[in-house]
Parts: sequence; C-alpha cells; structure tokens
Amino acid sequence: MKVFIFVCNKQYGGGMAVVAAEDMLQAFELLQNEYGGDELVYEYTDLEHCHMSQDLRACVIKPQVLESDFYTE
Repeated sequence: MKVFIFVCNKQYGGGMAVVAAEDMLQAFELLQNEYGGDELVYEYTDLEHCHMSQDLRACVIKPQVLESDFYTE
C-alpha cells in the first residue's frame, strides 16, 4: 500500500502524520477519522501539505493511520 506523509500547515507548528492508503483522498479521510472530523484535521494539515513517499510502502492488510503527532504554538 502507498504511504502518504502529511506535514503541519502552521508557521509555528510541526509534526507529521504517516498514513497507509490507496490514494491521497483516502489517506486524508482516514486522518479525519483519527482526529474526529474536518475541523481538527484542518487545524494541523491539509491536502496541500501531503505527499506520497517514493521510498516507502506499507505492508498492511487495510488502510490505516500508522503514526501521527502534530503541535501548534
């Protein structure tokens, strides 16, 4: 499965989320489910701050958020 990396969209923030999914939209939806909805996800990241890793592939049974940790100041 493809691996998508979302980075923080705030000037004074950081962190990232790593998501295994078939495409970018599915990855974003999984991240929304993880954080409880659109508003919380847009607080940290968005599709413009996402890229597909060229070097990583996930060997998982179903699409999932592998890791996420964001912070803002």
